[in-house]
Amino acid sequence: RRGLAHSFNIQKMIDQVLQGDYLRMENFGSGHGKYDNLNIKAPRYNIQQAVDYFTEAGFKTIGPDGVRVNDRGQRLSVELTYLTKIHTSRAIVLKEEARKTGLEIELKLIEGATGFKALLEKNFQLTLLDMSTSLIPAYWEYFHSANVKPQTNNFTGYAEPEMDILIDAYDKEFDSDKKAAISHKIQQKISESFCVIPTYSVPFSRISHWRWFRLPEGLGTSLSDSISTSYGLYWIDEDIKKETKAAMKKGKKFEPVTTIDKRFLKSESK
Repeated sequence: RRGLAHSFNIQKMIDQVLQGDYLRMENFGSGHGKYDNLNIKAPRYNIQQAVDYFTEAGFKTIGPDGVRVNDRGQRLSVELTYLTKIHTSRAIVLKEEARKTGLEIELKLIEGATGFKALLEKNFQLTLLDMSTSLIPAYWEYFHSANVKPQTNNFTGYAEPEMDILIDAYDKEFDSDKKAAISHKIQQKISESFCVIPTYSVPFSRISHWRWFRLPEGLGTSLSDSISTSYGLYWIDEDIKKETKAAMKKGKKFEPVTTIDKRFLKSESK
């Protein structure tokens, strides 16, 4: 798992396929304020580190096809299942970059509900997956041993007694500061297990609109999932609408206006 984590060139995927738009996620989940353990950094793509870990795991030899093999002739090959065509170009970058470490990644697209059912049944080796989130992190469904069974969100089959104790304490704790402290410990254990390779987050919202679609000077709120629709923050200015419509009939143009608000973006580091 350590070798895999250093074989995934997440930053190149972000820069090349996603035009550098998205931010590298450092941990399991993000955007939860004090519940996030900001001391954790995701493993970076490092060919030599990946090779060292693969060698330690017994994959010491490079086969004729460039894929590592162990003493039993087993090839270092894994299957990556993903659920939507839009992720194909992203997965291809990961596949090509991983090959430089001697790791072969076979891509398997299973779309929609059929693909998600395969994940719930644990019929996969690796998966490129995103899940919805909540105001505070949820851990029981993903990492508690009681949930290691088919048709659950414990996709990795993670089961560890100390983690169960932490998750149970987390779920029972009502003091937010104490709950956050437990969250940090849980995230540290997830990071140390290398069962999840953090990819990217999208901590922003974009819209384009006509001049008469008006927004507050401060735009959205820190918890908005959309600049325009959340909490009814927009309104229509009928005077500007009439002005604009009249200008359009006369062929008059208004210069486009771009507004960028980064008040709630805590980190822009890659």
